[in-house]
Amino acid sequence: MMSSTSQLRLLRSFVPLNWTLASSFPPATSKIGPYAYCISVVRQFDMEGFLCASFMRRSVKPAIFSILAFNAELSRIPSLSNSAAVNRFDFWKDIVHAAYEGEHWQIPIAQALSDTIRKYNLSKKWLLDLVEARRIWRQSNVYKSFATMEDYFSKTFVTVIYLILQIYRIEGLHTDHVANHVGKAVGFANTLRSIGLYGDKGASYVIPTELLNRYKLTADNFKPERANEISIVIEHIAEHAAAHLQRARSFKEKVPRKAAEAFLFSAIADNTLRLLRQCSYNPFDPRIQQRSAKLIIDILKHRLLGTY
Repeated sequence: MMSSTSQLRLLRSFVPLNWTLASSFPPATSKIGPYAYCISVVRQFDMEGFLCASFMRRSVKPAIFSILAFNAELSRIPSLSNSAAVNRFDFWKDIVHAAYEGEHWQIPIAQALSDTIRKYNLSKKWLLDLVEARRIWRQSNVYKSFATMEDYFSKTFVTVIYLILQIYRIEGLHTDHVANHVGKAVGFANTLRSIGLYGDKGASYVIPTELLNRYKLTADNFKPERANEISIVIEHIAEHAAAHLQRARSFKEKVPRKAAEAFLFSAIADNTLRLLRQCSYNPFDPRIQQRSAKLIIDILKHRLLGTY
């Protein structure tokens, strides 16, 4: 068993963009190159994604960060006012269409995304799915059923992994199955983690109406002092996420080792689910929001062992 000092030394030597140096990247407002800008955006708005991408092979990192930056920008739109959100969604749809028509926008993420699209012949449908899924969710602002929730994850978290597999030039039925299960597991885990940030709005924003009705819960139950009342529904969703991870890992002998790099995001789900178990499925426990050193080590281990 490696000592913690040895693990940290290995981590620092292994990761070109290592997490301890994250603060050395310039802020997203700096006048920097397109790919450096993408890195800073992902670091600022999707630290877990930043960590996973930092462990992927150097040759594909610029392309992967362009996808993650695009996704990070889309994920921020739902918090805007109605008119601003509509305009922003249309803006990014135009960016995607323009990239396939050979047009160039002098905007860092658009430039990086266009380069990635041309180099790797990315699926236009998947990129537009990322925009459309968030637009639809912004309009409804609620998951009516568990199936609706899973469909949203299919069009967001899963689609991001599909695009990363395209960048790695890996395709196949089994890798698609793994991407589907890992993406959904991450989606569920991130949703549970977000409840502590939403507060009593978490019920209407992130828990399917179907489950609220089944467990006879309302927004009033989603308060820190009443966390024990919602632990049953949190555990229900957490177990569903864990089942997706288990299913994904059942294909480990059927996917190429290189594909495991695209599935490093599984460590994010594992980490959140572990913390929830430790906190008795209380999403308001401060430990849920803290960045775990174990997450870094888990990502590193998966990368070195070719696992997920």
